[in-house]
Amino acid sequence: CHVQEVKNMGFTVRPIPVVMKQVKASPHAVNFNAAGFQYQQVNFTTGPTPDSLTIGGARKATPFIATSWVYTAADGTLDGNMCNGGFPILMCSPYLHKPGRMVVKAFTGGWEQSSTITVQCLTTLPATLPDSILNDTTNDFQVRSALLKLLDSSHPEVAPGFGYDSVKGRGLMHEIGGNIWKLPNGGGYMATPFDSPNNTECESDIDTVSPPPVPGAVLYGRMHTHQSPWNGPVYGCPKKTLENGQTIEFSKFPGDSANGKRPYLKTRKDIPNGGSGQDWYSMIFDVPHPWYVIDVDGTVAEVSYFTMVNPRIHKWAPSTAGRCAWVR
Repeated sequence: CHVQEVKNMGFTVRPIPVVMKQVKASPHAVNFNAAGFQYQQVNFTTGPTPDSLTIGGARKATPFIATSWVYTAADGTLDGNMCNGGFPILMCSPYLHKPGRMVVKAFTGGWEQSSTITVQCLTTLPATLPDSILNDTTNDFQVRSALLKLLDSSHPEVAPGFGYDSVKGRGLMHEIGGNIWKLPNGGGYMATPFDSPNNTECESDIDTVSPPPVPGAVLYGRMHTHQSPWNGPVYGCPKKTLENGQTIEFSKFPGDSANGKRPYLKTRKDIPNGGSGQDWYSMIFDVPHPWYVIDVDGTVAEVSYFTMVNPRIHKWAPSTAGRCAWVR
């Protein structure tokens, strides 16, 4: 005969608070366009935080297994699992010849986690005009990424006036703006988009500032898109009064030609040094902050007091050019 004694027992289950370290790249910036350039070895490192745990009274290394290291170049070419994921390695040191993004996946703390970082060229500038915004490695070139996403969101791929909405007063293509913030405690810079309902194909709302991304962030500058094609029509521009007093009204959508209205024609002369004439006026009188304008061809110009003094030192960033293309 057997007697089974039932007792109530309690268990405490506590998850181990382990997170994957932000992957780092050294060097973080490489001049891939340099004459005679072939390959640059870059060391990518990561690991667990905390790196050790107390188990049974003894301190032991935190379990960490890197499952993949995948580098995707800015031109879309892929170098998959370049360090044979699956081993508990904390470093990957490939030889690179194009800017790109490294995505690292690892199993630690009981679940798969991931972290990413980019390796890019610095924007070439005169020594007297360093650009800490476009070359901000502290925040992994976040302003560059934000500008590229901003252009995508403004739909440069559709025809001018396509999908005109009478309620919104614009088509699918339209300018989008945003703010650039200086983060506290040396955190670099961060750009935040703001798609105002007042934005049109011709202009963006410059009066609205979105809330700061983190407490203590200070507004540094503005950004917006010029997504309309060159030498093509632009719809939704405000009426213009000429010096002789004549008023010209512009079409809001294709076919809007009543009373002689026509679309505005965008030509290269509209941006002699980057940015439209209205951009320069607004930067000086309305919103006295540096403005970063991304054009339909992917170049980026800074409209600021620094560049208006001498047009020859105006900065253009090669966001779509050669072996220094920006990474999305």
